[in-house]
Amino acid sequence: MTQAIAHSNHSDSISATLDLYTQLISTTTDFISFVDCDERYQIVNDRYVVATGLSKNEIIGSHIKDVIGSEIYESKTKAALKKCYAGSPVEYEGWFSYPAQGRRYVRTRLIPNRNIQNQIIGILIHSHDLTEQKLAEDKTIESEAMFRQMFEGHASPMLLLDIQTGLIHDANPQACTFFQLSHNEIINISANKIATLEESEQGVFDRLLGGFTDCDEQSITLNSGEQKEVEIQSIPIWVEHEAHLCIVIRDITQETTNQRELATLFKNTQVGIGIMKPGRTIHKCNQKLCDIFGYSCNKELETQSTQILHFDTPEEMKFVQSYRDQLKQGEHVHTDLKLKRKDGSAVWCTLTANPLDTNVPPNLDKGILWVVDDISQRKAIEGMLQKIASKDGLTGIYNRTFFLETTKKTIHNATSQNQHCSMIMLDVDHFKKVNDNYGHPAGDLVLKTITQRINKMLRKNDDFGRMGGEEFGILLPNSSIKNTFNIAERIRQSIESEPICIGCKKLDITISLGIASINDSIRDMKQLSSAADKALYEAKNAGRNQVCSFHNFCNI
Repeated sequence: MTQAIAHSNHSDSISATLDLYTQLISTTTDFISFVDCDERYQIVNDRYVVATGLSKNEIIGSHIKDVIGSEIYESKTKAALKKCYAGSPVEYEGWFSYPAQGRRYVRTRLIPNRNIQNQIIGILIHSHDLTEQKLAEDKTIESEAMFRQMFEGHASPMLLLDIQTGLIHDANPQACTFFQLSHNEIINISANKIATLEESEQGVFDRLLGGFTDCDEQSITLNSGEQKEVEIQSIPIWVEHEAHLCIVIRDITQETTNQRELATLFKNTQVGIGIMKPGRTIHKCNQKLCDIFGYSCNKELETQSTQILHFDTPEEMKFVQSYRDQLKQGEHVHTDLKLKRKDGSAVWCTLTANPLDTNVPPNLDKGILWVVDDISQRKAIEGMLQKIASKDGLTGIYNRTFFLETTKKTIHNATSQNQHCSMIMLDVDHFKKVNDNYGHPAGDLVLKTITQRINKMLRKNDDFGRMGGEEFGILLPNSSIKNTFNIAERIRQSIESEPICIGCKKLDITISLGIASINDSIRDMKQLSSAADKALYEAKNAGRNQVCSFHNFCNI
């Protein structure tokens, strides 16, 4: 696209360039535009027009600032255009608010365009939409009430950081206590101002804001001058439709104190501590360790083998076989492991091990100091977050990523056990007209209503997911193609038979459905979903509002 234009005349060069670009960008799904040296639009593709909410005639000839808005223009575009007009291509990415499509995460590249005299005659602006990819990588939280309860009640200090600004959006009571600040004092200030790193100019949370999911142990100094050893972990989440980092801070200052203070630590620390001698024997332990594993006092644990705390799972056996080698090599031993209480129940723990011998390599027969922390609550929160991240934000059913991953396993089990398994792909007929005529809120209501009706007709072990837009997928384990056709037809009739109310208006909505079942030729999720998709296309091509079976029109 950046080749010199054939005509030497400046205006003719621009005209020829515009003709060429118009042909090249007519079918792309990216946002593409071309502005002249006055920063006025000369070309925009259809995707760009949709995003702005303006007509193409309103955009062409307008200044870029008047179309994209002052916020985007001043924060990114203005400086990028200046650099590009100086002759250098520019690339940046981030979240931007589009008038008609809301917040989207895009990667934008600006490329200077020159004529045959090597004069810059305009800038090509190419933006690639990465929103779905970005959202799939993030663990999202759609239930603010659920997260609020977990956030406020967590035993560790927790912060919510705005990813874009690095400001503290919220802090739980434990965080306020830890940093010795009131809630009003800690909110809306830079996270890096509440503490500093020892012997480093980098901010405490810079690594996390830079994209790292967790950090090693750090020595920090609070504003009061108090020094702390902490372990910081982060989880990317969505709060109030904005991207944030949920920061969990664990104070491990006492875990790193000198061995001479071990007696005091045994009495006062809030984590379990034990010394293991040769033969995996628990030589000494504190009361907290007993509490974690459900023993009344240290006499019940001391002289016992640590084997009584293990389930002997493959993960545990691998850890037991490897940690001694790690310690001998001077490596840090730190892991999360599910261990066993006295009553046989499971407890998730963080285990940290250090040799008592300070020589290199250490003599492990002198003993190993174990620090054990009960992280069952943290694991429960992580499990809830993972569950939330599997749901589609609008309809509450599985999102595309989780649906495909779940169906892949179900289909594999069905094929290996020679069982029936079928898939339905369905699409709302003429859905674009609903959005165009009644607005996106009406379209959202239609999708949610259809989802609710279908959910009532499915079995507990059926998987139901939103594939994107107005397209949905249903996996029916132990369902033949004949039974699946009957189910699909009942679903179709239930949508057709009852209009959906939008205010005072009743909309007659129909759906098209394609079905397919595994057989000798269809053996995995990709093949099954592709077959159902082709059947859906056939149903739409045949006039919509009907069920089409892949096996009726394909010789397989």
